[in-house]
Amino acid sequence: MSGIVGAVVVRLRRDHFPSAHLMDAPPSPHPPPLRANLLGPVRLAVGDRIVPDAVWPRRAARSLLLLLLASPGHLLPRDRVLDLLWPETAPSAAANALGVALHALRRVLEPDLGAGRASAYVETVGNAVALRAGSDPWVDADAFEATLAKAAAVPSERPAALREALDLYGGDLLAEEPDADWAVARRERLRRAWRGAVLALAELGPAERLPSGAVSLLERLVSHDSCDEEAHRLLMRAYAAAGRRVDALAQFEVCAGALREELGTQPDAETAALADAIRSAGDAAARPATVAAPVRRVDNLPAPPNPLIGRGHELEMLQDLLLAPNVRLVTVTGTGGIGKTRLALAAARQAAEEFAEGVCLVPLAPIHDPALVIPTISRALDVKEDGSRPAVEVLGEALGGRELLLVLDNLEQVLEAGGEIAALLAACPRLKVLATSREPLRLRAEHVLETPPLPVPSVGPAGASARLRADTGGRYGAVALFAERAAAARPGFALTDANATAVAAVCARLDGLPLAIELAAARCRHLAPADLLPRLDRRLSLLTAGPRDLPARQRTLRDAIAWSHDLLSPAERALFRRLAVFAGGFGLEAAAAVCPGAGGRGADEVAEGAWALVDKSLLRRDDGPDAEWRFGMLETIREFGLEHLAAHGEAEATRRAHAAYFRALAEQAEQHLGGEGQIPWLDRLRTEHDNLRAALDWTCERRDANSALTLAGSLADFWRMGGHLGEGRAWLERALALAPDEITPARARALQGAGTLAQA
Repeated sequence: MSGIVGAVVVRLRRDHFPSAHLMDAPPSPHPPPLRANLLGPVRLAVGDRIVPDAVWPRRAARSLLLLLLASPGHLLPRDRVLDLLWPETAPSAAANALGVALHALRRVLEPDLGAGRASAYVETVGNAVALRAGSDPWVDADAFEATLAKAAAVPSERPAALREALDLYGGDLLAEEPDADWAVARRERLRRAWRGAVLALAELGPAERLPSGAVSLLERLVSHDSCDEEAHRLLMRAYAAAGRRVDALAQFEVCAGALREELGTQPDAETAALADAIRSAGDAAARPATVAAPVRRVDNLPAPPNPLIGRGHELEMLQDLLLAPNVRLVTVTGTGGIGKTRLALAAARQAAEEFAEGVCLVPLAPIHDPALVIPTISRALDVKEDGSRPAVEVLGEALGGRELLLVLDNLEQVLEAGGEIAALLAACPRLKVLATSREPLRLRAEHVLETPPLPVPSVGPAGASARLRADTGGRYGAVALFAERAAAARPGFALTDANATAVAAVCARLDGLPLAIELAAARCRHLAPADLLPRLDRRLSLLTAGPRDLPARQRTLRDAIAWSHDLLSPAERALFRRLAVFAGGFGLEAAAAVCPGAGGRGADEVAEGAWALVDKSLLRRDDGPDAEWRFGMLETIREFGLEHLAAHGEAEATRRAHAAYFRALAEQAEQHLGGEGQIPWLDRLRTEHDNLRAALDWTCERRDANSALTLAGSLADFWRMGGHLGEGRAWLERALALAPDEITPARARALQGAGTLAQA
């Protein structure tokens, strides 16, 4: 199925939107077809022209388009549109906002539409806003439902129609759209329909003739809902029919564990009988049901946001190491901001097909306790703790002889976990580990690849040597990286003979460090390369006064960050250093709660400030759960922010606000973990686990017994249901030790939680 999507435009009428231009002439009789993918990542197109997110002048215009595309019949009453898109706005202001959004929609999707002509795609009909009937938009969600209806109505075409429908389902409806809360009801209906289609396809015939692709769909279904017992049964039958009895029995254990931990129940009689039948039919080599479930093929590497530039030689060397039969552990080292992670991920992508069980990325930057490294790896591979054996033993048993590449990113702060990593390698003869760290792990199996700065031209101390030509400068990795990032910051920027020497001088001042170069290139939105040089000279003059016990490259990098930080407004600086308190990222709600006093900013101003910091490359944006925008800092930048937080005397108050917010979140979540809303609350706590750890650590360090006991006690059920048994016990013991003689409700709560985990 094609993955391209559609778009819309509007005809404005004077009686509804008096400020808009009249477009009384009829629309074009043959408009380009409209296509919209709303299942999974949104993609929009008009004919052959893709409509990227960046072209929308107003987010409300894009939201209006998505609302119409996702609505039955592609029509909604005008008042309903106003309520959904501008719920907190006065009626007159909302009507004006709708008019502006319609006009912006027209400009994006029909840029050549002449004055006085109606839109070919959107119109206002009476008191409704709709897609024009003649535009015939193709929307994947509509096609998915229509194809399922065909599968139900025409038995002879049922298998093909089910496959076609499942090919259309690229993910949940508008799941990555933060403002589409109005899509929740239809999203759930479509998700249930997708589940039904997966089960129907799997049940079409005997297991030995299971339709192509059904096994992977069933695996996806049980990973989405670990308590879907019917899906577990079908997957067990499929594995057994394919001769994979060990996997079938392991799937039964996964099912039983999920039901026990999340719902407090056991598999029903049908599922247990199926497991007994498979076990009885197995041979002597079948794995006992008590053994840890094996790891299935994984590949969770993120798509690269932009090309890897200037690392061809290092990439080739790393590839050779990864594919060498006698190499088990490779550590990519280098200073912060040198590009270790980008290099490691690029090499892992290229090598992925050489590993039968795939590649698993485990980000470790938020982890500061070495004891949490193996549990974090286990969670990434969906290996459950059993509470009675060391986590490394359980993980090693699950991996066994499987051929897997494990990418451990940012190990420098947990180097003491090296012994357990060595034990894991010893237990798993076909496992390879690719690590990134600012220093080697110093293990006997380790091969170290040091990441150097990007090559830069020799331009003299002030760029005053013979002028550099663009074609010559572009051959250097640092210059090519600057040019690529500057073009992203300022469309139309290009490396020319006129600016090549200045660009090379900037790169030389920054020692060819990729992060520093990217921060500098981002400033090209407002400054020419030649204008950057005097600012760099001024900032780099502080280099000799910097701490002498830090590597020179780290001092240069810190100076580059300080220079970028100095370009912020006072309010942005305050917000930046306070946001550094978050570990593992944050959402806008949390930012507004923890940083409300940044320059007198309210929630809207905090959101605006966060987006400004994203634009200035001091924050990065990620897609969070439930389509929430989520933000995070590179660890080097976060360290810089924390230092400024302490220097301004704000660390105590900000960490206290951070701990209070996440304590309240944990208490709220605790109320839902035993009810119908447990799954989204579990997901939210998993997302915020690093922040919860940071809050626990701070309250324990401050010896705030009541807060530590309250927070730890509230998280006991989460630790139990999420399989974090050892970690939960350790936190509860630490909190209880703060006030061993006190008798308080918080202590009673923590003792109850400790008892729960002790019995798990």
